[in-house]
Amino acid sequence: MNNRILKDIRYYESDKPNIEGQSLPGNLGGIFLPTKDTNYIGQRIARKLNELKYSFGECDHLYINLTTVIGENQIQVCNRNIDKTIKYIDFGVSQSRYNSLTDEQKETFLKSSTINILKSISDKENLELIKEMEKQVLQFDTGLNIHYKTKETSVYKIDIYYQIAPRDSFTKAIIEYQEKKTGPVIGLISNYIFTRTFIYW
Repeated sequence: MNNRILKDIRYYESDKPNIEGQSLPGNLGGIFLPTKDTNYIGQRIARKLNELKYSFGECDHLYINLTTVIGENQIQVCNRNIDKTIKYIDFGVSQSRYNSLTDEQKETFLKSSTINILKSISDKENLELIKEMEKQVLQFDTGLNIHYKTKETSVYKIDIYYQIAPRDSFTKAIIEYQEKKTGPVIGLISNYIFTRTFIYW
């Protein structure tokens, strides 16, 4: 078995058992009402864990299925075999309770629930990575910096980070440039959507 580094966390919903013979969980909106930031919450957590080299076996995509079928806050790793790179995690949520929350409360709930789910499925070694991710996510929230690439020569060092949809803004690339002789670091923030295409080394 080849372990893969986590790439993505997505959220789905269902009111039927997540088993063979039943339809796959659907996108949020029919049962649980999402916020504008819902999808980005999973992306930030996943990309920070990718930076930290977190792995959950062969799968590199975790699909968290909010479901009314199991008890509230219950966590079940689904045995459904869709693709070896995808793993569904069923998480019991009350539809009425969740939908009565404000957008801010929903986001706080989803963020803390995702972290708790990851803690529950991780081994001891990976649990330390979850704790480090949790510390940074709670400290920086939507302004979380995620490391992308570093280039270093005898003259300078460049670090590139990005932020995924920070509050009331676009995704940003952050470039820190340091001249080794002079020392100071210059931070440059681009308001353009981050893509790999603007990196040329």
